[in-house]
Amino acid sequence: PLTAIKLKTSRFYQVKVFAVSSAIFALTHIVNLFGGAGFVSVLLQVLYSFGLGAGLNLIMIKTGNIFIATSVHLIYNLGGSILTYGLVYGMMWTVGQIILTTIIAVIFGLIIIFMIFNTKNEEITQRFNLDS
Repeated sequence: PLTAIKLKTSRFYQVKVFAVSSAIFALTHIVNLFGGAGFVSVLLQVLYSFGLGAGLNLIMIKTGNIFIATSVHLIYNLGGSILTYGLVYGMMWTVGQIILTTIIAVIFGLIIIFMIFNTKNEEITQRFNLDS
């Protein structure tokens, strides 16, 4: 909502709201460097977190409920934790898994971009009561 307030009168309002919110969400993942994660791993996490942030922002704007977006984030993290620490042992990523994951990510990204550009400025201002 804060980015929506600050960018309310700018051109390409909805794109900027999504971009700024997603960047903030992505950059919060830099703290993982202090937890011992490698630079490249954190860089990749920041990049895909930008896309995830856009998707979560879209969920929040479309539903008006931050708890739904938070639940999706929780499920996403839980799935990643199970893959990393739980059910899979040995080599985690085969060429097929990397290709499939990339295809799914591209499709997900295209859907998000399409939905962002089809989100009306009025929808954002009404959702966050910015009409005044």
